[in-house]
Amino acid sequence: MSMQNHEVVIVERGVVEVQGCEMPSAGRGELLIRAVVSLLSPGTERAFLLGLANTSARYPSGSGYSHIGEVVEVGEGVEGWAVGDRVASRAPHKMYASVPASQCNHIPEGLADEKAAYFRLGSIAMQAVRKARIELGEPVAVIGSGLIGLLAMQLARLNGGLPAGRLHLNWVRASKYFRIPLQFGIRHEKCSISGT
Repeated sequence: MSMQNHEVVIVERGVVEVQGCEMPSAGRGELLIRAVVSLLSPGTERAFLLGLANTSARYPSGSGYSHIGEVVEVGEGVEGWAVGDRVASRAPHKMYASVPASQCNHIPEGLADEKAAYFRLGSIAMQAVRKARIELGEPVAVIGSGLIGLLAMQLARLNGGLPAGRLHLNWVRASKYFRIPLQFGIRHEKCSISGT
């Protein structure tokens, strides 16, 4: 079977290209994974693309860390994995990537690849909620209505945070997500409060 590899590269500030790249193999302790879905992070990856102050702004640069794929090769010494297994990893946006098996997770049966791709953003939101140590009935306000903010708000509510709401810096963007229930929302531009 002939395989070609491609990756997403930020070649300069504001410019992204899909480029050919070297075909990896599964080394000792690694899995070779063929991408099925790779999630773009609208926060972190956008910041790197735009060269914002909180990034290295060095180009060219690879991107991506929410990679869903299928195992196509199992490296020596790897146990618990087989060719054909569905896998979640922090591999970059590449068609084929070799990743240490210790940094890979099996995708549960019945979970769609498109939903599994949120595993990394979900873990970031979960880490924030865990570190906040939210207690039952404690009020929670999440700043931002991006993917991680929306996930964090829902996880805070599941953790017992009541009321739970969000502070919006971009009301147009936030208004797209009003179908997600909340107890309150604060609109930054005019300091008005909204809720359900």
